[in-house]
Amino acid sequence: NRSGVAAGTGSGFSPGIGELSGNRVALAYSTTTGGQLEVHAINSDGSEGASAGLGIDGTYPDMTALAGGKLLVGFIHDGVTSFSILDSSLSLVAGPTALPNKDGGAGSIALSVTHDARGNGILVWEEDGIYALTNYAAVDSTGAVITPPTVFETDTSYSGISYNGSAISTYRPFGDVPLDSFGAGSIEKLLDDGVTAGCGTDTFCPGQPVTRAEMAVFLLKAEHGSSYSPPACTGVFGDVACPGGFAVDWIEEAAAEGITAGCGNGNFCPDANVSREQMAVLLLKAEHGSSYSPPACTGVFADVACPGGFAVDWIEQLAAEGITAGCGNGDYCPKQDVKRSQMAVFLSKTMNLR
Repeated sequence: NRSGVAAGTGSGFSPGIGELSGNRVALAYSTTTGGQLEVHAINSDGSEGASAGLGIDGTYPDMTALAGGKLLVGFIHDGVTSFSILDSSLSLVAGPTALPNKDGGAGSIALSVTHDARGNGILVWEEDGIYALTNYAAVDSTGAVITPPTVFETDTSYSGISYNGSAISTYRPFGDVPLDSFGAGSIEKLLDDGVTAGCGTDTFCPGQPVTRAEMAVFLLKAEHGSSYSPPACTGVFGDVACPGGFAVDWIEEAAAEGITAGCGNGNFCPDANVSREQMAVLLLKAEHGSSYSPPACTGVFADVACPGGFAVDWIEQLAAEGITAGCGNGDYCPKQDVKRSQMAVFLSKTMNLR
């Protein structure tokens, strides 16, 4: 044991396990005889890596990954729910911090810890008593308490939510969007705001390109809200059946609002993928209105000619607003298809989704 408590004196009490970056897991346990709560990193080959003591005793620890490769360790100290934040090397970032029960009850039991797709931590526990109250709280990766202890359920009998983290698993809004994947937070924002329900059962298809038909729906829902329903189609584009074409009402409303004029020759090309240069125009028109005209280019990206490059003014304005920094190495990659994960980031930034 890191704290030097000899075997046979109560060491290794109430262990908990959690995920760490780099294909590692974290093992936490309390040393009950004059010891403290300890966290050890276990490498993928079973060897031990870094270790840390939290400087406080605690029981029934539970852990989960947070944004930036950090680790939330929740535990019970002197009957009170508490937590610490560690970085990927198990150095202490914040805490230990106590989360007293909402109604002032002295005892806490049945602590469970998980996270959301934005990398915030969620702690859920019961106040110890015959009629137990279920508390929850949320913290961010810096250790700030963003939702203080709150009661959301009153039990009519003492049942508890279960012990040591078995009641709550790692939360993901979509099974194919891990917490540390590109755009995970923005994807959850789109789900929260009703902009998308994904591409199937519990999936978002983050690596798939966005089609022009899909983009019409995304833009209008982000602009008008999840309850918005566009007017019925009238038959504007020759390649989009009215009625019956996928997203035809949304496509025609996007045209009516001046966000798009189609792809030429009276068509919309609904199944064509949206490129990064096209995305710049669509986003800024949805944000600022059809009459908006961006400032003249100055020559920001090496692969977009200024003047003369297609949509160069729009592309540079998208960068000026902090919506994109390009694709790397001073380029924008204007002809690349926009993936659904990239679209989520673009759209959440442009429309300031919560």
